[in-house]
Amino acid sequence: DGIVKLVVVDKDDKDLICECHAAGKISNHKGCNMPSGKLSVNVVTPKDAKDLKFIAELNPEYVAASFVGTGEDVKKVRDCLKENGNSDIKIIAKVERPVALENLDAIIEEADAVMVARGDLGEYLFDGARLLSFRPSVTNSCILARRGNRGVGCSQVAKGNG
Repeated sequence: DGIVKLVVVDKDDKDLICECHAAGKISNHKGCNMPSGKLSVNVVTPKDAKDLKFIAELNPEYVAASFVGTGEDVKKVRDCLKENGNSDIKIIAKVERPVALENLDAIIEEADAVMVARGDLGEYLFDGARLLSFRPSVTNSCILARRGNRGVGCSQVAKGNG
């Protein structure tokens, strides 16, 4: 949730030396955002594929796809659902990283709805005014695409960015 903020000041083969800018508890199995880094995993991981198979059987109206960065990422989720016998589930693409903003038009083209995850984006975009401006921008882009896509805004704004 952006509570702990570390800045890497040095590194070697095994370790990172960090300066603490906002302290908090760090525990196992937590995510880490690197503003200048690229996500190194595929959008449909083996665990995602297993989960999407189960979701295809449940047949909900919508499923949210996390960490999409391109329209192709949304297509991979849709293809996985189809491979598991369900082409009716609508996909909500979660805009969580700056790369998704760069590829917003392609994501809107492939997705049935777009969710602006401001808390996650807040980890990358340190200007609060800039961050808050994206939700209406994404909603307007959905409307202009004239595909009937829905724009969804999430309410949590990252803590610790101030």
